[in-house]
Amino acid sequence: MRTVLIGNAAAHVEAERSVLPPVRLSLSDALVITGPYTSASEHERHLLSTVGAGNWVDAARDEMRFVPRSGRLASLWLQIPETVTGTEVSGAGWLGAERTAGDLALLRGEDFTLPPVRSRWCADDGSALVCVTVAAHDGGAARQLRVSVAEDLDLLFRNEEYVGWLLLRPERHLSASWTPPSGGESDPQLGAWLAEYLSMVDESTVKALEDGDRMALGALTGLAGRVAREAYSSPRRRVLSDHLAELSDWFE
Repeated sequence: MRTVLIGNAAAHVEAERSVLPPVRLSLSDALVITGPYTSASEHERHLLSTVGAGNWVDAARDEMRFVPRSGRLASLWLQIPETVTGTEVSGAGWLGAERTAGDLALLRGEDFTLPPVRSRWCADDGSALVCVTVAAHDGGAARQLRVSVAEDLDLLFRNEEYVGWLLLRPERHLSASWTPPSGGESDPQLGAWLAEYLSMVDESTVKALEDGDRMALGALTGLAGRVAREAYSSPRRRVLSDHLAELSDWFE
């Protein structure tokens, strides 16, 4: 049994994976979520009945919640950071890391602090989204591990220390906030649009949009127009289209 560190807490990597709810990717909240709640009130009750990282007072913190008695992983609430980094720093290198399907179980059922992710990388075709902490950027040789805790969602460990997460086929998990994803087959075109959006809307672009930069706004509205013309064909395309339209209207 492998022992890993999650912030300042120790956990075992269990061979048997818990059945977590479908992963939701909410662009309006910049969150990746898997948890047994579909409303703010249900989310609050879940936090009060579990232990681990995160609390209902500060929604800006990542959450990793566990069942108190068994210590097994119960939910994840993960922020997508605004900072975009290069392939060699935080992204493609994780795609070839050792991967195991399993679960996490806390050695002690107590609250702990989870290090926040600071940067993101998305594959050009939208096939993977990687978000990592500062510790993931440390130089030198390292043992890399991906623990697959839910469908398409892996937690990342560097030398047995938690350093972020990886979501495969993120377009399959697009969701309107609390609403579960619609499911269905992968949509390569939607993946490419999502990758374009994630590479475009970083902290510098948001600052430019806030300052009234017409070139940045033109790039955003151009993508919004292309997606809108094909949004009728699937619920997930409509999620992206609605989000882009809302952003475009806001900055216009």
